[in-house]
Amino acid sequence: MDSARYRAAQFSRWLTWRLALAEFDAGHDWKTARNKVVEESADLGWFQAPSNVAFTVIGLLYGNGDFGKSICTAVNCGDDTDCTGATCGAILGIMKGRSGIPLEWIEPIGENIKTIAVNPFGMFLPSTLDELTDRIIACKMQAEAENPALVRLTDGVSIIDPTLREMLMNGSETAARVLSRSSKRLDYALPYGRFSVEFEKGPLMSPGESQKLTLTFGNSPFDCRYLSVEWHLPDGWMLQPGPRQRMMIRNSKSFALEVELTAGDFSDVMIYPQLELRISDRNYPYYVTLPFQLSGSVVNEHPAETPAFWDNFDRSVARKVLVEGMR
Repeated sequence: MDSARYRAAQFSRWLTWRLALAEFDAGHDWKTARNKVVEESADLGWFQAPSNVAFTVIGLLYGNGDFGKSICTAVNCGDDTDCTGATCGAILGIMKGRSGIPLEWIEPIGENIKTIAVNPFGMFLPSTLDELTDRIIACKMQAEAENPALVRLTDGVSIIDPTLREMLMNGSETAARVLSRSSKRLDYALPYGRFSVEFEKGPLMSPGESQKLTLTFGNSPFDCRYLSVEWHLPDGWMLQPGPRQRMMIRNSKSFALEVELTAGDFSDVMIYPQLELRISDRNYPYYVTLPFQLSGSVVNEHPAETPAFWDNFDRSVARKVLVEGMR
């Protein structure tokens, strides 16, 4: 299936939140609005963003500004309830501030952040709300330093141009930007520009199979230089017109060329050929890798959980609850 056409067809699904708005404006209750969203996105399955964004919107609309009612309505829509409830509450927190959150919701939780789902990943997580807020503000300040055109973080009311607001609301700007990107392209930020490789088919290949790769280089502050690309391929792999290319560098211009790669044998399920990149008049190389996977070597279909799985899961949760209650 053509990737661009598929993504263009799917983009309209991200506007499911408009269906929630239409149901609210029509005077239908939240359960009717929820069922309409489920019906609209039934072929996508559960835990998909279009329906859950709409459930968050339903919570915000039918909660009518009431913090608890809004969160509970979003959660009662079902599906990915931890995300919809958290997103709904976060938006209300932004709109109302801390004083707009009832004490009955603050006191049982306090200022500490407790996590479960992400704990196994060894992430450096903020332990308090103050620490989380500091991190968010630091990220926003860094983004503003890189792009001063963004809406600024101030103590006052944010002013958004009506034209930009309309573009954000109708999705046209997002569609133009998102749909112009390739889902088969890898980007590499180099010290002297941006290099990218776009797959004709994708990283799945079989021995003897060929596909075209498009190399692009641009966004460089330098001028009148060239970029050298040298491929370090496994034995038996071939590249046409050859393992070395050169691309001209012009300030703020992009250049592209096309090569054809033919896969040889795979020494493992995944291999990562190296590309050695050098800019003229500089001696040090910069290395990037391209991922390739042997077709048919990885099983991606997850079997349905068995009753025994859920029995063990329930027992594990019950043990944790028991231990917490004994402390």
